[in-house]
Amino acid sequence: MKFRKLTIENYKSFQFSTEITFPVGGDGRSIFLIGGMNGAGKTSIMESVTYCLYGGKADDIYRNINRREKAKGNANVAFELVMEMDDGSELVVKRSWTAGVVSEPRPRDLTERLVVVRDGKRVSVQNQELWQDFIRAAIPPGITQFFFDGEKIQEIAADDHSEVRLKTSLEAALGIQYINRLASDILYIKQDERKGYVERGTTPAAVAAMVLRELEGPDEADVRSVKKTGCSLS
Repeated sequence: MKFRKLTIENYKSFQFSTEITFPVGGDGRSIFLIGGMNGAGKTSIMESVTYCLYGGKADDIYRNINRREKAKGNANVAFELVMEMDDGSELVVKRSWTAGVVSEPRPRDLTERLVVVRDGKRVSVQNQELWQDFIRAAIPPGITQFFFDGEKIQEIAADDHSEVRLKTSLEAALGIQYINRLASDILYIKQDERKGYVERGTTPAAVAAMVLRELEGPDEADVRSVKKTGCSLS
């Protein structure tokens, strides 16, 4: 997965719609260093990625609306992230908060909206949580641990549990937690086999199918179905 473009509007110092592009290096790899004076918006960029992908509390969004726009009664905040996925497809995640026609908007007036576009085709869902689960599966929240500034480094250094947190985040980014879960499920099936719940001599393919069903569960299976069919949800 590679980030291609981030758009921020009406969040902290980003009063107007601002696009930040992430070009690819000549060797196909890119490392991005973002510099600026205090208050220029470095941390806001990283926060925007997190809010765009995983959402946030209305109180937090309202508190960080650009002050000039908030004074005008404009409580509309928007983020958009364009990514190239591992399979070469393009995924665009758009998340916004709007207050509608309110003279003096408050956090309770904000309504969150999520739109997902895959390879130029909008896929909106009736059940927003379904696509949120898909985003979390495709882009584990743990990877945001690797977007940090100087303050974050200081926080990590002072955290007695930072080693565990970073290990968990790295496993999430690499998908290792699924391997650990697979190993655990296979062990569970072997225990059932010894107890007689699973017939001895069950073929590896049958065991794999059982593990796959355990791994998917009803919700993830539905997400996989949505991915394959490309059906529209709102």
